[in-house]
Amino acid sequence: PWPLTAQTLPKLKVGAGKIEPQAEAYYASDAGIFTRFGLDVEVQTLTNAGVTSAAVASGDLQIGATTCLNIAQARQHNLPFVGVVPGAVQFAHQNNGGLVVPPSSPFATPKDLNGKSIGIETLNGLAALLIKALVDQAGGDSTTLQFVEMPSALMTDAVLNGRVACAYLQDPAFSANASRVRSLGNPNDAVGGSYVSIVWFTTTDWLAKNKATARKFANAIYATSTWAASNPQLAAASLDKHLGVKVPAATQRFATQLDLNDFRRLFDLAAKYKFIPPTD
Repeated sequence: PWPLTAQTLPKLKVGAGKIEPQAEAYYASDAGIFTRFGLDVEVQTLTNAGVTSAAVASGDLQIGATTCLNIAQARQHNLPFVGVVPGAVQFAHQNNGGLVVPPSSPFATPKDLNGKSIGIETLNGLAALLIKALVDQAGGDSTTLQFVEMPSALMTDAVLNGRVACAYLQDPAFSANASRVRSLGNPNDAVGGSYVSIVWFTTTDWLAKNKATARKFANAIYATSTWAASNPQLAAASLDKHLGVKVPAATQRFATQLDLNDFRRLFDLAAKYKFIPPTD
């Protein structure tokens, strides 16, 4: 008989950020889920949505993770980005992120941030939208806010040292620094319900030429969603390995299927604040 040879798996370079909502790629890699679905994936850790978008557009990455708002904005500027599979889903009243200030800060609610500087990872993106809405809903004036772009790893020290008055921390950094800062509220609550925050995306050209591979990736991500919900301690170990942040358990929830209604609330809010045109 002919000798059996191992089948060469499709190779992918995938980019993820330094926040738990984009951690599915780390989980799938560490748990062997990508391999189980017939993929050879190299995961790269990137600093923000702008870097990820540039890498996917140039072909340095085949797939990246970014906010669904970023994809909508890119499409408005005729960039050839398309979603492959939904990722993180946010729910109201979760303790997985917050607008943080020093414990001794005089600020009590988001409305006290009028005219103040706020640290976020990416300007003019999802974080800015959510913070604006939260401040307005608390009775403040979002037009007076001053956003400062910085890596999430620097935010806590920037707040404590007075470089910015406030910063938006997301897990795992939010939970890891809970004893050092005080939260004024979770910006995700401003959406008014659950919504998809993260999408794994690629270019229309790559997708057209690699539909079977994209389908394998999507199925692997859905399987990872189920794995993460069942293995929060193992997921936390993966966060420590890739992001260098120790938390007792991962808490982020992820989509297990595509439901376009999960995008509607966020897109309506984005249109209200003119981050994107109104959607039908």
